[in-house]
Amino acid sequence: MTEIQEITVAIAPDGTVALEVNGVTGPACESLTAQLEQALGGVVLERRHKDCFRQGAAVEQTRRLSQAS
Repeated sequence: MTEIQEITVAIAPDGTVALEVNGVTGPACESLTAQLEQALGGVVLERRHKDCFRQGAAVEQTRRLSQAS
């Protein structure tokens, strides 16, 4: 059975955007969110990976983006 790939987008009152990825293994989460990051027009301020990112297991990743000026 294939696991569902999911991106959760949260926008804070200050305009900061957080992306959380679930159901993706290894560095594939970065390619999954690349187009979304570009569409948001921001730069990545922070990336956090779970330990399982390096083990090739399911990944949860949070990214915080600032709005481009």
